[in-house]
Amino acid sequence: MLKEQEIIFPVEWSFRIICDCNVDVSDGLCAVLKSFGINDAPKIANQSSGGKYQSFSVKATFQDKASMDLMANQLRSVNGVKIVL
Repeated sequence: MLKEQEIIFPVEWSFRIICDCNVDVSDGLCAVLKSFGINDAPKIANQSSGGKYQSFSVKATFQDKASMDLMANQLRSVNGVKIVL
């Protein structure tokens, strides 16, 4: 059985964001990042083999779990975002 590892804050974290290719998510993702003081655009990662999904990666440093969860939830709320890992 796997044990959950405790995250020690502050921590640099990388989110993977899976999006629908037919929806332009750039402005929405950038708006969320800017609200957290991150001026860098999300980095384009992989596209699915079928071409339906595009993934992005975002790195951020978090001081606590609450702010990490808040950013993840706001990223999930962007139109076209399917999954935030």
